[in-house]
Amino acid sequence: MRHQTIYKTEMHQSGTEPVAAIPMRVVGPVKIISTEFNADIPLPLATFESPLWPSTHRGARVCT
Repeated sequence: MRHQTIYKTEMHQSGTEPVAAIPMRVVGPVKIISTEFNADIPLPLATFESPLWPSTHRGARVCT
């Protein structure tokens, strides 16, 4: 038997927020500077390309 991953493509409502079945992880922190606040914030990154998470995380840490 072969491993098969099935992704749901339809969106559904969860409370008031639309939800899609896409793998997500937190990357960063990323320095956000605006007129309202100045902070290092971890950001969610949703992608089907899992090698993108560690690469983006390292880049965000280096730039901050």
